[in-house]
Parts: sequence; structure tokens; C-alpha cells
Amino acid sequence: MSVGSIISSAPRLVQNSESRAGHIPSVREPDRTQADDGPGGAGSAERASPPGQAGQSAFRALLSTPAAASALIQQEKIDVLIEPLKQANAVFAQISRPSPLQDARQAFEKHFPHAPRPVDLNHIHLKVHQLADTAQAEDKLVASPSVAELIVAHYSGRDIDDLHGRYPFAPGTLYYNPGNSYRRGEATAASDGKPLLPGFTSTQDILHFIRQLPSNQATDLARQQTQAFITPDKNGRTPHEVLGDIRKQQITLEARQQDNDSILGKASKALVAAIANHPSAADLARAYPDEHSRPRVHGLSVRASSGNHVFPPLTLPGPFVMEQPGSGDEGSLFVLCLPGWGLKEFGSRQELMASVAASPALSKFLPEEVQARLPDGTRHEFNALEPIPSDTRIFAHSVRQQLDKLERDTRYRLEQAGKRGVSLDEFDGIVGHSARDFRRSFEPPRFVSHPPAPRQPGVSALTAMPLRA
Repeated sequence: MSVGSIISSAPRLVQNSESRAGHIPSVREPDRTQADDGPGGAGSAERASPPGQAGQSAFRALLSTPAAASALIQQEKIDVLIEPLKQANAVFAQISRPSPLQDARQAFEKHFPHAPRPVDLNHIHLKVHQLADTAQAEDKLVASPSVAELIVAHYSGRDIDDLHGRYPFAPGTLYYNPGNSYRRGEATAASDGKPLLPGFTSTQDILHFIRQLPSNQATDLARQQTQAFITPDKNGRTPHEVLGDIRKQQITLEARQQDNDSILGKASKALVAAIANHPSAADLARAYPDEHSRPRVHGLSVRASSGNHVFPPLTLPGPFVMEQPGSGDEGSLFVLCLPGWGLKEFGSRQELMASVAASPALSKFLPEEVQARLPDGTRHEFNALEPIPSDTRIFAHSVRQQLDKLERDTRYRLEQAGKRGVSLDEFDGIVGHSARDFRRSFEPPRFVSHPPAPRQPGVSALTAMPLRA
């Protein structure tokens, strides 16, 4: 049975516990909708995610409680699991994220101290003209790009002097009007749009200012965001190490709160506790001298294939597998940890392999650029349990893998946005929202009383139902 099929009917977290968790949205992050469009709120999660991606909040794990348990008992369990989320939110609240919009505005104000305040780069325009064929004819106005448009083009590595590249529909000689810039004024009753008013400085000065701004910002901004998580504080600890400790606490609590033995039995809970107490291979070697019975921890990789083409193995950044070797005739026990999705035990390696093959949504853990390059209909199968350096603590390692993915995803999103020609505000918003899935990996799983009440979803809900782990 696959990971997803075990818990495909998990409802949303009771009584809107997220609000009690002290969720702290990042700058410019819209409030997340509380509406559900289907089991587990899959529709709301997808709406809150970047285009083409399913939100990870749609992939919630299931923690079950006996049907006879009182509402108070369930609430107590929820409150226990909310605490690590509060701690994680406190860490995220201290992380300042880069803002290309704010950087550009401050640089403009510094370069042009006499510019009217407040500066709105979307309302300062240049004019692009097409040279007339004859001296008697007037040059034609082709476009009036805003300073914000030109800055985001420069940020994206495009040449703002390549006017034919920007305006391929206009043949002949194109040039920036050498006069002053223009400001977009307030609309009047006699005008349909906002009129252009004389600006305060020359076009050439503004172009010179834009050219001296840093280009290829996709790489720099993505690196800055990750750097904030790996920079030590005054006590010598990095936020990513703190988040690793929080993940350990969260997984330990999830194991203790799980009442459904088919998801996590007594032996699996003991295995989770052993890894939590001894989170590196070196720690485990000291605590368990017998190598044959020593608990182990591994990374996880998958193998993608499409038709007859098989792609190189792909490591899933964040997930890991805990293993308790079998003794005698007993096989090994495995517990798969998917950050933000929960814990699930498997009685054999074959069960684990079968579940991975039956859970295509695990590909969501891959970097977005990799996902985009894989053809439609790509199948993912179990590839290997990957070794982890002996002195590496698995929980911090899991978080660091997610940070590496975050950096790649942010760079990829910004590069794609630059190719599309988005506004500076949208470019800035992508940076602000890019860490959302990473933050959500610290949300607690959902609770449901078992056995769950029978439910007959409609056809549309069945076809749209995402996998949960």
C-alpha cells in the first residue's frame, strides 16, 4: 500500500489550529485561505502556490486518535504539535529576506537625492522613438517603458540598450528620447488614462543609473536568501541548526502522538526515538556497538523514466529513511520521514520500494527546474538508500538539503520570471514567496479519529485528489 493511500481521507486540522500556531507571514505574503475545495484543502493549497505547482500544505500527514477519544484529548495533542511550529515561526520571523524592489528604490533615491518623494519607479517613464524615414516626417513614439520595467530587465541579465530585442515589432532605428524622463500623473476627468508629466532628470542619467545596478540578480538573490539561514548568530548557532533541532522535536512528538499502528507501530516509535537521541551515524555507532543490530539512517533517491529513456538517479532533498536491521528471520523495519508530510513505517525494503513507485507526488521534493525538465508522464521509482556522512546530524542535514533546494528554486523562478518580462513588484514578490513551501514543511500533520467516517467524494474530487504521505 502506498504512502498516499494510507491517509487519503485526512481532513483539515481541526479548529483552525494554524491560527493558534502564531503563523507569521513573510513580507508581501498574502494571507492563506482557510477554504477547502476537497479532501484536505487541496484546492486552497494549489491556489496559494506559484503557478504550476501544488502547495505542500495539500500533502498533510495523518495522525489518528481513537474514535472514542474526547475532543479535549484531541485538542491537547494538537497543542503539543503546535509548539514546534511556533518555535519555527519565531526563527523565520528573524530572517530578513532580500527585496530587489526596495534595493532599487533606495539606490534610486540615493543617486537622485532631489527626486520627488515618495519615489515610485513604476511612474517614472522614458520614451523610445523610431527614427522617421525622411527628414520631413516626425519620429514615431514606440513605447514608454517605466524605470521599474527597465530595472527588472537589467536584473534579469537582459540588455536594456537592445531596443530591437525589446520591441521586435518596430523596424528601423530605435532610440531613447534624449530629453527628460516623464512621470505618470493622476488621471483627470478629461483624460482616459494617466497623463505623462515632465520629469526631473535626463533619460541618459537614468539609463546610466540602471546600467550600474547589479545584473543577474536571480543568482545573487537566491544566494542571499540561503545565506541568512546559515549565518551564525552571536551564540555561534545558525538558524538552519536551530530548525534542525525543531524538526527533531517535531518528529519525536509526531511519533509519540500517533495511535494508528498501521502508520507507526511500537517498534517504529522506538526506532524514531533512537535516531532522535543519536542523530548521526557516529552517535549511533557509539550507542550501539553491534553493527548488525544498529539503527541506521539514509537519504533517499529515485529513478525517473519516460518511455524507454531512464534519467540519472535523483536525490530527494529533505526526506530520509530510518532503518532497524532485522534479527534472525525477521526483516528490517523502515520508517520514511517526509518533511511536512509525516512518518510512515514499512515492514520491508520491498514495501518501501513499492510505496515510492506508487507515490508520484514525491517528485514534488525535487528541485523545480528538474521537475520542469522531466517529460509529462515521467515515472519515479525507488533507486537507493543513500549514505549520509557519519558525523552529520540527520535533522540539520535534512533542513540543509531543503535550503539547497530553496536556493535552486528561487533562482529558477526568478530566471523564468525575467524571461516572461514580469514587473518589478512581481519579481520582488517571487523572492518573498519562494520560502513558503520550506516554512510549511514545519507545519504539524492533521488529526482524524479512526476509523474515519465513510466518505464518497465526487468524480471531480477524485481526479483532483493529491497524494498525502
